[in-house]
Amino acid sequence: MVAGAQLARRPWRASAWKLLGTIALYNIWNHLVLVGRTFGLLRRRFPAQSLVRTFVAACIYTLTVELGELGNIVFGMGHPRLVRRTLASSFRLRTNDFKYGPHERHALDLFGTTRSGSRRPVVIFIHGGAWAMTNKFHYAAVGQELSKHGVLTVVANYRVFPHGDVEDMLEDLEAIVQWTVENAPKHGGDVSNITLSGHSSGAHVASLVLLKSALRIAAKSQKSFEVAPRIKAFVGLSGPYDMDDHYAFESQRRIAVFRAHAISPLHPSMHGRAQFPRFSPSQLVLKNLPLPRQICLFHGVDDVVVPISSTQRFASQLREHGTPVEVVELPCGHVEPLLALMGEDAALQESFFASFLPLVQAPRWPPSGHAGVLPSKL
Repeated sequence: MVAGAQLARRPWRASAWKLLGTIALYNIWNHLVLVGRTFGLLRRRFPAQSLVRTFVAACIYTLTVELGELGNIVFGMGHPRLVRRTLASSFRLRTNDFKYGPHERHALDLFGTTRSGSRRPVVIFIHGGAWAMTNKFHYAAVGQELSKHGVLTVVANYRVFPHGDVEDMLEDLEAIVQWTVENAPKHGGDVSNITLSGHSSGAHVASLVLLKSALRIAAKSQKSFEVAPRIKAFVGLSGPYDMDDHYAFESQRRIAVFRAHAISPLHPSMHGRAQFPRFSPSQLVLKNLPLPRQICLFHGVDDVVVPISSTQRFASQLREHGTPVEVVELPCGHVEPLLALMGEDAALQESFFASFLPLVQAPRWPPSGHAGVLPSKL
């Protein structure tokens, strides 16, 4: 009888080892594919760099991306309610995974859709993740929360590093806005009232696509479709708006045994340090640009990932060149403004939405009777 029990257990153990082996091989394959993509992107942008150095850099950046994704899992363990809400959103099959282009990351989700009643204001939310991590699935709570307030929300994927660099990101954001303009009315959206918003690196690329569009229009070299005229308000959360400043800041910050700038996808995503000014919104602002009539920048005063000086300098440049802007300083760190937008930070949520919702629902800036533009502080 004992021998029979042992024989019964052996097939189970063999199947378990096969399953574990399959999972291991799958993850090794995905790792190699990611290394290959990173290597190819680095060779395209830095052809003078040796093959060995490029391969080592590809391995380091790939490890950074994978550890970042692991960090998302650890973060989720500390926010079980957010995890439950995120998982629940995956069953919304009717309004998930609209394609706006041919790439695997050219997909977006809609929240707060309606077939009847008045048109709803639209928010296009651009996720962050150090220009390299996460996807729309992690940000479903943004759309869920805004839908409670009668807002149609677009939460999109786009080509982050190593699927693409900053120019690919900008191309994708233009396509996201164009898809929204063409399709939001079918789902109850008011395309005359679109707010573009982003968190962290998402705030950077969202502001950058607006600046680039406005600069082309000012130079009378616009494309057939431009983003800037379509956006009524811009809301940035905890954004790095100057690549030179942020690179210098990261060079003083450590992540484990590494200097942050040495492993951050910032450098390769922006084509190297020599190109940072081209992709720094703070350095691109000019007078009389056709930017959204309402711009609001939220930032935590205790942010140690992106210092609040980034927002302050961007706001200062905008004001200096005649563009109205409001700065909302929050008593928190880097991720809390996003959690408030998701409805997951009870301490900030009420005051955050008191500033955020009026921008989205009925943008009016500058307020009547106010000639100057002053920062507000919560």
